[in-house]
Amino acid sequence: MCKKILLIILLLAGTHIGLYAERQEQKVVNINLAEAIQKDAKDINLSEIASDIDYIGLETTDDALCGNSYDIRFFEEGIIMGTNRQFFHFDPHGKFLNAIGSKGEGPEEYNIGLLYFLNSPKKRLYAQDFQEVICYSFDGEFIKRIPTPNLNMGDAAIFGNGLIIYSNDTYFSNKNAPYQLFIINEAGKQKKAIKGHIEKGKRYGVILSSRDYIYTFDDETYFKPALENVIYKIDSSSMKKELVYKFECGTKDIDVSSNETELRNRNKSISIYQIHETPMHLFILYGLEKRICLGMYDKQKESFSNVRIVDDLSGGIDFVPAGKCCSGYLQMVYFPSEFKKRKASNRFSLPEKRKQFEHVLQLDEEDNPVVVVVKLKGF
Repeated sequence: MCKKILLIILLLAGTHIGLYAERQEQKVVNINLAEAIQKDAKDINLSEIASDIDYIGLETTDDALCGNSYDIRFFEEGIIMGTNRQFFHFDPHGKFLNAIGSKGEGPEEYNIGLLYFLNSPKKRLYAQDFQEVICYSFDGEFIKRIPTPNLNMGDAAIFGNGLIIYSNDTYFSNKNAPYQLFIINEAGKQKKAIKGHIEKGKRYGVILSSRDYIYTFDDETYFKPALENVIYKIDSSSMKKELVYKFECGTKDIDVSSNETELRNRNKSISIYQIHETPMHLFILYGLEKRICLGMYDKQKESFSNVRIVDDLSGGIDFVPAGKCCSGYLQMVYFPSEFKKRKASNRFSLPEKRKQFEHVLQLDEEDNPVVVVVKLKGF
């Protein structure tokens, strides 16, 4: 009798484990980019996903000029503009406040500029240099240098617990220890190294068609590797990666030895450029050869399609999410001249925001970029 009871318990346990494993597998969302890229975009109204829009022209001064290379990030207390020369701090209305650090070889300067990540609650900017991260306050005060010996031109971010994660985008050059992700504390002490994906027999070189991409959503950190069409969630406690999204690319999946090392074959595979996640959607900017698409995955409907987001809030140009910003918002960045070139919708439900758009059309073409910020519904 006892043996029968034990057998039933074991069978039930096995069934439970099987169901749990199945539920774990169901967490991975599959998105078919190979199928979607062949289809036209469908129109959706900006009002379907956002409740408000603002046009923030960044003040143009002799001390704060944007070049051709820039990375602009909106957060509720202000805006940071990174260029290949310097970092600039603006208030939420675009007024220039101060520069942050400077380019040079001094102990408080950076060699590269442009690449950075933020800890906005603590008002800190981390400038990425080769094998170092340099920390500044938003006021421009130098705080410290943090050793990051495996950081080249990869992406980086900071966890809520203060740990820093960064990627080594040449990890594949060391076949004996191909570590791609590194987690360190603010003193530079390594807490964890995570191996990257290596395909046997592949010939690796400089990766140009896509890059490592790290983003934060709902206080969690996510990683899209350059050489894999997947998104991992990186747990800050266990320091392990968990597969959450998988992109089906069919015959157009990345083939490093063919697509990256031979110039004529570059961009022949589907490349993912940027990712923007919200509670309701996952926006994916991706492309193949000369075709660029904005895809939207609807989490409730579990559906994916290419979209064109028509601005029916201010009657401006189509909205294309670009660049990283704080939770609850999406942003788009253009120079004033771009707004004049693109067709506006002229359908608007917020007259005061229509005036903002019309003001942008009057700006000088040489002025600094305009940050278009939309507030998502539910925030």
